Amino acid sequence: TEGIDFDIKYWVKVPFGFENDGRLDVRLNGNRLLRFDNNSVAAIPQLMTSCEGHFGSACGVPLPKWRANGRVTYSTGPVTTSLGWTYWGKVTETSTSPSFVVKKIGGYSLFDWAVAYRFNDLLDVNLSVSNLFNKKPPLIGGNASGGQNNTYPTIYDVLGRQYYLSARFRF
Repeated sequence: TEGIDFDIKYWVKVPFGFENDGRLDVRLNGNRLLRFDNNSVAAIPQLMTSCEGHFGSACGVPLPKWRANGRVTYSTGPVTTSLGWTYWGKVTETSTSPSFVVKKIGGYSLFDWAVAYRFNDLLDVNLSVSNLFNKKPPLIGGNASGGQNNTYPTIYDVLGRQYYLSARFRF
Protein backbone atom coordinates (compact mmCIF):
# COMPACT_ATOMS: atom_id res chain seq x y z
CA THR A 1 0.00 0.00 0.00
CA GLU A 2 1.24 3.44 -0.88
CA GLY A 3 -0.46 6.82 -0.70
CA ILE A 4 -0.30 10.45 0.29
CA ASP A 5 -2.21 11.83 3.29
CA PHE A 6 -2.86 15.52 3.79
CA ASP A 7 -4.42 17.73 6.45
CA ILE A 8 -5.03 21.44 5.90
CA LYS A 9 -6.36 23.76 8.61
CA TYR A 10 -7.03 27.47 8.55
CA TRP A 11 -8.94 29.89 10.76
CA VAL A 12 -9.66 33.59 10.68
CA LYS A 13 -11.54 36.05 12.86
CA VAL A 14 -14.50 37.58 11.06
CA PRO A 15 -16.08 40.95 11.89
CA PHE A 16 -19.66 39.80 12.36
CA GLY A 17 -21.66 37.90 14.94
CA PHE A 18 -22.24 38.57 18.64
CA GLU A 19 -20.11 41.60 19.52
CA ASN A 20 -18.20 41.11 16.23
CA ASP A 21 -16.32 38.15 17.72
CA GLY A 22 -16.88 35.62 14.92
CA ARG A 23 -14.37 32.96 13.96
CA LEU A 24 -14.33 30.85 10.82
CA ASP A 25 -12.43 27.54 10.83
CA VAL A 26 -11.80 25.44 7.72
CA ARG A 27 -10.28 21.97 7.72
CA LEU A 28 -9.70 19.51 4.88
CA ASN A 29 -7.98 16.18 5.16
CA GLY A 30 -7.75 13.35 2.73
CA ASN A 31 -5.86 10.60 1.06
CA ARG A 32 -4.64 9.88 -2.45
CA LEU A 33 -4.21 6.13 -2.81
CA LEU A 34 -1.27 5.56 -5.16
CA ARG A 35 -0.96 1.79 -4.91
CA PHE A 36 -2.85 -1.06 -3.25
CA ASP A 37 -1.85 -4.54 -4.37
CA ASN A 38 -3.88 -7.56 -3.33
CA ASN A 39 -3.08 -11.23 -3.75
CA SER A 40 -5.56 -13.73 -2.38
CA VAL A 41 -3.09 -16.61 -2.86
CA ALA A 42 0.36 -15.53 -1.68
CA ALA A 43 2.02 -18.63 -3.18
CA ILE A 44 0.98 -17.54 -6.70
CA PRO A 45 2.43 -14.06 -7.35
CA GLN A 46 0.79 -13.95 -10.79
CA LEU A 47 -2.56 -13.44 -9.05
CA MET A 48 -1.51 -9.99 -7.79
CA THR A 49 -4.21 -7.41 -8.53
CA SER A 50 -3.74 -3.65 -8.50
CA CYS A 51 -6.76 -2.47 -6.49
CA GLU A 52 -6.44 1.32 -6.30
CA GLY A 53 -9.64 2.78 -7.71
CA HIS A 54 -11.36 -0.63 -7.84
CA PHE A 55 -13.74 -2.97 -6.01
CA GLY A 56 -15.10 -6.47 -6.53
CA SER A 57 -14.11 -10.10 -6.31
CA ALA A 58 -10.35 -9.49 -6.56
CA CYS A 59 -10.22 -6.38 -4.36
CA GLY A 60 -13.18 -6.58 -1.98
CA VAL A 61 -14.57 -3.29 -0.70
CA PRO A 62 -14.17 -0.13 -2.83
CA LEU A 63 -10.70 1.42 -2.67
CA PRO A 64 -11.08 4.84 -4.32
CA LYS A 65 -7.98 6.75 -5.37
CA TRP A 66 -9.33 9.86 -3.61
CA ARG A 67 -10.96 10.14 -0.18
CA ALA A 68 -11.48 13.34 1.74
CA ASN A 69 -13.44 14.99 4.49
CA GLY A 70 -13.72 18.61 5.40
CA ARG A 71 -15.50 20.89 7.80
CA VAL A 72 -16.32 24.59 7.89
CA THR A 73 -17.16 25.91 11.36
CA TYR A 74 -18.43 29.33 12.36
CA SER A 75 -18.36 30.38 16.02
CA THR A 76 -19.63 33.54 17.64
CA GLY A 77 -20.37 34.07 21.29
CA PRO A 78 -22.36 31.10 22.58
CA VAL A 79 -23.20 29.70 19.12
CA THR A 80 -21.17 27.31 16.98
CA THR A 81 -22.37 25.82 13.70
CA SER A 82 -20.58 23.64 11.19
CA LEU A 83 -21.02 21.89 7.88
CA GLY A 84 -19.09 18.71 7.24
CA TRP A 85 -18.36 16.92 3.96
CA THR A 86 -17.19 13.34 3.33
CA TYR A 87 -16.11 12.17 -0.12
CA TRP A 88 -15.31 8.75 -1.58
CA GLY A 89 -13.96 8.81 -5.14
CA LYS A 90 -15.20 6.77 -8.06
CA VAL A 91 -14.30 3.08 -8.39
CA THR A 92 -14.62 0.42 -11.06
CA GLU A 93 -15.17 -3.32 -10.71
CA THR A 94 -12.11 -5.53 -11.31
CA SER A 95 -13.80 -8.55 -12.89
CA THR A 96 -14.42 -8.98 -16.59
CA SER A 97 -17.23 -11.41 -15.81
CA PRO A 98 -20.57 -10.44 -17.39
CA SER A 99 -22.40 -11.68 -14.28
CA PHE A 100 -21.57 -8.54 -12.33
CA VAL A 101 -24.44 -6.05 -12.29
CA VAL A 102 -22.55 -2.81 -11.63
CA LYS A 103 -19.17 -2.06 -13.15
CA LYS A 104 -18.69 1.50 -11.86
CA ILE A 105 -19.61 3.44 -8.74
CA GLY A 106 -19.37 7.20 -9.11
CA GLY A 107 -17.98 9.60 -6.52
CA TYR A 108 -20.05 9.72 -3.34
CA SER A 109 -20.45 12.76 -1.07
CA LEU A 110 -22.26 13.12 2.25
CA PHE A 111 -22.90 16.32 4.20
CA ASP A 112 -23.50 16.75 7.93
CA TRP A 113 -24.64 19.82 9.83
CA ALA A 114 -24.39 20.71 13.51
CA VAL A 115 -25.23 23.62 15.78
CA ALA A 116 -24.36 24.08 19.44
CA TYR A 117 -25.44 26.66 21.97
CA ARG A 118 -23.75 27.33 25.29
CA PHE A 119 -26.42 28.65 27.64
CA ASN A 120 -23.99 29.23 30.49
CA ASP A 121 -20.96 27.62 32.12
CA LEU A 122 -23.13 24.67 33.18
CA LEU A 123 -25.19 23.81 30.09
CA ASP A 124 -24.46 23.17 26.38
CA VAL A 125 -27.05 21.88 23.89
CA ASN A 126 -26.11 20.32 20.55
CA LEU A 127 -28.23 19.44 17.51
CA SER A 128 -26.78 17.65 14.51
CA VAL A 129 -27.97 16.00 11.34
CA SER A 130 -25.90 13.35 9.60
CA ASN A 131 -26.47 12.65 5.91
CA LEU A 132 -28.17 16.04 5.65
CA PHE A 133 -29.56 15.49 2.13
CA ASN A 134 -30.58 11.85 2.79
CA LYS A 135 -28.23 10.50 0.13
CA LYS A 136 -28.88 6.86 -0.71
CA PRO A 137 -26.03 4.37 -1.06
CA PRO A 138 -25.16 3.11 -4.53
CA LEU A 139 -26.96 -0.15 -5.24
CA ILE A 140 -24.70 -2.69 -6.84
CA GLY A 141 -26.88 -5.77 -6.95
CA GLY A 142 -25.75 -9.14 -5.70
CA ASN A 143 -22.14 -8.66 -6.76
CA ALA A 144 -21.00 -7.03 -3.53
CA SER A 145 -17.92 -9.03 -2.71
CA GLY A 146 -17.67 -8.34 0.99
CA GLY A 147 -20.80 -6.23 0.74
CA GLN A 148 -24.22 -6.63 2.29
CA ASN A 149 -27.70 -5.47 1.37
CA ASN A 150 -26.65 -4.84 -2.24
CA THR A 151 -24.06 -2.23 -1.28
CA TYR A 152 -21.01 -1.74 0.93
CA PRO A 153 -22.43 -0.56 4.28
CA THR A 154 -18.96 -0.10 5.79
CA ILE A 155 -18.39 2.69 3.27
CA TYR A 156 -21.74 4.01 2.05
CA ASP A 157 -24.47 5.28 4.39
CA VAL A 158 -27.34 2.78 4.52
CA LEU A 159 -29.23 4.42 7.40
CA GLY A 160 -30.10 7.70 5.69
CA ARG A 161 -30.61 11.02 7.45
CA GLN A 162 -30.27 10.87 11.23
CA TYR A 163 -30.90 13.53 13.87
CA TYR A 164 -29.06 13.86 17.17
CA LEU A 165 -29.80 16.04 20.16
CA SER A 166 -27.56 16.14 23.20
CA ALA A 167 -27.04 18.22 26.27
CA ARG A 168 -24.01 18.50 28.50
CA PHE A 169 -24.40 19.49 32.11
CA ARG A 170 -21.45 20.43 34.30
CA PHE A 171 -21.62 20.37 38.07
